[in-house]
Amino acid sequence: MPIAEAIAEEIRDDDALDAQAIAHAVVPDGDLIVRGEITHVYGGNLAVVLTSWVCLVCGWWTGNATVAVQGDVVRRDGTVLAVFSEKVRTNSWGERKSVALAAEITGKRIGEMVKEGEYHGGHPGNDGYVADGFLTR
Repeated sequence: MPIAEAIAEEIRDDDALDAQAIAHAVVPDGDLIVRGEITHVYGGNLAVVLTSWVCLVCGWWTGNATVAVQGDVVRRDGTVLAVFSEKVRTNSWGERKSVALAAEITGKRIGEMVKEGEYHGGHPGNDGYVADGFLTR
């Protein structure tokens, strides 16, 4: 649940909104519900990172850990308000730390999307979107 906890922490950051990370088995109860799934986790490859230093231009992101997620924001009644996706690559010298850092950054970025109401991703080729009619309600 590190991603869910990072999302909730980022949303609570301004003290204007309340947010909680809950387990999948718990029924959510809130005005807005952020739900999603992890679509990709790659631990990275330290050997590739080290060899890419020989040619920084050739291997800038090569070997870094990657975490990708997709999800949506819904109202209590299940009405979809927005769709998002996020993918983060990072390196923190070790698979466990790199994946944990990528997960934390991913959660913070999603929390920012929710706070700002500006979503990106959603599906390939799209920068995310707010569901039709949401802004007029």
